[in-house]
This record gives sequence, structure tokens and C-alpha cells, in this order.
Amino acid sequence: MHACRMGSTTCKLALVAALIGGTVAENRTTTLRDLPAGTRGRWEYKDGDFVFYNKRELVLRLRAPTVKKTKRSHDHHGTFDASCLVRADPRTVLAGMRGGWGVLETGKPSVECEHKSKTQLCRDRAAEKRQNGEWVPLAIMTVATSEAARRRLLDKARRSWRLWQAIGRRRDKRKQPAQRRAKRKPPVLNPAPPAPTSPVAQRPPECKKHPRRKGCRDPPPPAPEQADPGLPWVQRRGGPAKKLGRVAGYFKREAMLFKAMDRAIAAAAPGATPNVLDIGANHGIFAIFAALRGARVAAVEAQAALASLVKVSALANGVDVEVYHNAVLDVPAVVEIAELGAANDFNEGGTASLGAARMASEGGEEVMMAQVRTASVDLVASEVFGADATIDFLKIDVEGVEIPALRSSLELLGRGGVRDASVEFGPAKRWAESEQHGVAGANPAAAVDVLHKIDAAGYDAYLTWGRFCVPPLNATGELADEAFARECQLELVKSGLPHPCRKEVARLVARGSV
Repeated sequence: MHACRMGSTTCKLALVAALIGGTVAENRTTTLRDLPAGTRGRWEYKDGDFVFYNKRELVLRLRAPTVKKTKRSHDHHGTFDASCLVRADPRTVLAGMRGGWGVLETGKPSVECEHKSKTQLCRDRAAEKRQNGEWVPLAIMTVATSEAARRRLLDKARRSWRLWQAIGRRRDKRKQPAQRRAKRKPPVLNPAPPAPTSPVAQRPPECKKHPRRKGCRDPPPPAPEQADPGLPWVQRRGGPAKKLGRVAGYFKREAMLFKAMDRAIAAAAPGATPNVLDIGANHGIFAIFAALRGARVAAVEAQAALASLVKVSALANGVDVEVYHNAVLDVPAVVEIAELGAANDFNEGGTASLGAARMASEGGEEVMMAQVRTASVDLVASEVFGADATIDFLKIDVEGVEIPALRSSLELLGRGGVRDASVEFGPAKRWAESEQHGVAGANPAAAVDVLHKIDAAGYDAYLTWGRFCVPPLNATGELADEAFARECQLELVKSGLPHPCRKEVARLVARGSV
């Protein structure tokens, strides 16, 4: 205080910073995952920085990563090469965008604790899982659209509400003749006086003659509850908050995949850094989880906005992931993909399709199409990890083009370059849609051919859903019925390595069930 009276410049600056409150605020934390699980907020791109807020409090500021531009040819020369790979560029793609973020946990509570998480027993179990590292907190980002698009969606919702009301009125009119035919009850003599109403609802006697007089009119309807202006727009109902909730659903739905990835990373050679390749990264939950487990991770995502989000989300979690904006196919080309991740505030981008524009399910509007270069799994693995490196875990989730993606990895699998892999597989009707959109070689016959080549490379294959395991090919050599009926996971593991499905499938084969 004495220094301020003497005119200290340092003290004056400190007072100014305290008065303006947050304009020159420092980061509250070094990474978003240091905040408690369940914390949510908003982010925006401002002056080359990604700024993260929790309500109105700035919690983290990240400098946008700079991507070195490389010279690329306008056409491919019939083969994949390093010029096909395109690094994610958040500084360019996410410029002017904003969205929401949240700290989520990888893990699924037990059945008895799924709806009773606040009981003491469930709290103790959750604390134990956090302590032993089974549940890992990580921060995930989502992108929001412009306000104009959201207003269009709201207008359509209002129109559908008016239509529903009109249908209800017509239904009431149709019921009137039946009510007339009903037997009328005889009039009641000396009816009981009506129940006394509240003083607010009572009107003075002169209102019968003068209903429009001041004080006699009907009270106005209650005003709608106003949102707190202090809350950021992404923390209100619907919109990006709903999108973040859908992404959070992956943590429970894909709990088995988290365990498989964790098991493969733990089984890596002692002292060596595990290598993980994530094809179809979406919002990056698996890539970031593997990086937090100490693995070197490369992620590939075909949607530009989601690829950039993965890069920034990894930095916000305190890890680094090499992210590429490519579509994985077995032929070099430039294809079109629907940018569903940035289409509206309700689609989380998990159903993108190559070759055709899909209609946004909530808005009914055609989404933006973007051109993207293709790359193969073999190319990404050799350029990132080296030509002779081993991939400890390979994850492929490419929404209906997994057969071409597996064909693009046959060279890597042929030399035994993958220890464990998990591929989203089927249903077969999704392959038919991909072929209609111009993706060649996505059908059951092509799937059988690829599975035979994988078997010849020395890998055991299992088709899993939930806790069930069956061989992907039946006794006649055809594709298993489960690949046509539901979305499964195709687990690939080197022959001789342990896997939870090995005993179950051996028992089914011995019994003759498959």
C-alpha cells in the first residue's frame, strides 16, 4: 500500500488489472483435465489463441498450433506417397468458430450404480476406480454453428408444434358427435355452491357488466423464464451442450474398446513407447486416452473441423497427437465428404459418409460437402512410425468403408506390423450404401476375401458385440450372420498372443455351434 502512495508503476498495474477483472487474467490451470470431472464451458478462437471459459471465468488459453505448409501436386500418380498426407490445421479451419468443452471420464459404472451414482457405495467404487487409474478424466471439445442456422431449426420446431396443435383440434372436433350421442345426465336440483376460489382469481361484481374495465381483464400469462445472462450460451439447454452429451455417451457405449486399448498398451515391450494408430478419430476420445496412457499416437479424421478439434483437444489435455485430415481408402483419389460435425448444433459428426451428401436429421437441410485426399493405413503407419515399426493397437472406425480400409492395411498386416486391432464392422447394409455412393469393393464378398488374407497373414479374427464372441466366418466359409444383423467389432490379434475371446470361440468350435 505504501508503494502505491509513492507512485509505484508495478502496483498501479496490479490495481488496474484487479479493477478490470479478468482482461489480463492468467490461466487458472495448465490443462483442462485438471478440473473436476463434469466441468463444462465454452471456447472460442480469438487473436490466434484458443480461449476456454467456465461461465465467465477464463481457465485456459492455448496458442493455436502452426502447421508447416508442404508443396502438394494437384493429382496423384497412381500410388500413395507422403504428399497425400494433410496435417490438421486448426488455425485455418477453426478461425472464427466457437463451441463447448467438457471434462469427461472414461469408464462405465456397474449396473447397480448406473442410476444410483450418489449412493455411498457407488461413490466409494467410483473413487476406487479413479485412484487405480481405471477411470481417466479427459477434456473433449465440440464445435457450434452460427446463430442463424440455429434460428432456422427453432422456426421449424415452432411450425411443427403449430401443426401438432391443429391436428389436436381436428381430433377434438371429430369427438363431438360421439359426445352428443351420449346419454345426458338428468339435471341436479339445488346444486352445491362452487368451491371457493383463491382471492387472486375472484373478480368484482361490476366486471360482469364491464368485462373490459381495468382490473376486470384476464391476467396476462406468466412470462417465460429468462436465461441467466451470466451463463455462456453453450451451457444452456440443447445446442452444443446436447452435442457434448452425445459425445459423452461414447464413453459408456465403447467401454470395452477402452479396455482393449488399455490392455494392448500395457502389453507393450518393457521400456518401449507403445504405438497407437486411430483411423476415424471423430472427437479424439480414443487418441487422447492412448496418449494419456503414454503411447505415441497418430490420428486420421476425414472431417476438417473434427480433425482440428482433435489437435486442439490433445493440447488442452497436455498431450500431443499427430492428426491428419485424410479419408482412408485403398485407392489414391480426392473424394467428397459431408462435414456433419459442423452441420448443426445437434449432430456430433459420427455418421459421416463418403461420396454423398446426407441430410441433417434435425434440420432437414443439405450439409456442406468438402473435398479430402485419401491415404492408406500402410502410408500413415510408415510415415509416422517408420517402415519397420510395430503398431501395438490399430483402431478403425470409418462408417461403412472398413473393407477398403482393411485392404489398405494388408501390407502392414502381412509383415506382422500390428499386434492388436479393433475395427467397427458392419452391418452389411451400410456397405451397400457406401457402394451406392461410389466406394468400390465394400460388400460381403469383398469382406470374405479380406478376412481370408488376414488369416493367411497369421492373425486370429473375432467378431464381438457386448460380451459375445464368434468367428467372422462360419463353417461354410461365408460371413457370419451377426455381420448382417448388427454393428460389431472385428478384433484382430496376432496368433499366439492372449485375447479374451480365444477360449470362448474355441469352446463354440468344439461344440459345433459355429
